[in-house]
Amino acid sequence: MGRELLTVIEQIGRDKGIESDKIIKAVEAAVLSAAKKKYTGTENVQVRLDPESGDIEVISLRQVVETVADPKNEISLSEANAIDTDAEIGDEIGSLLEVTDFGRIAAPPDCRGYSRHSRA
Repeated sequence: MGRELLTVIEQIGRDKGIESDKIIKAVEAAVLSAAKKKYTGTENVQVRLDPESGDIEVISLRQVVETVADPKNEISLSEANAIDTDAEIGDEIGSLLEVTDFGRIAAPPDCRGYSRHSRA
């Protein structure tokens, strides 16, 4: 989807006179909203759209703790050390979340359900 998404963003920017950076921020916000709906209970989620490749990353950050009370938002030191040997209590460890299957929930409410039909 990467390059195609950037092409669409550039086209919308030209057609509407909107800077690509603003459109990218709007796309990131929409994906963040969808991710929070899909991965309920996950507090610290970040979204990055790479302006060069068009790739979207959804990252869940979990805090390194001694005893895990909330597995969606915390990770044990031993698990964290398996990912990053330098991890310490209090650090945050990021893991990529699946970005497929967000479907229509990523679309802003005012854009859902509209379609163009030409009548001949």
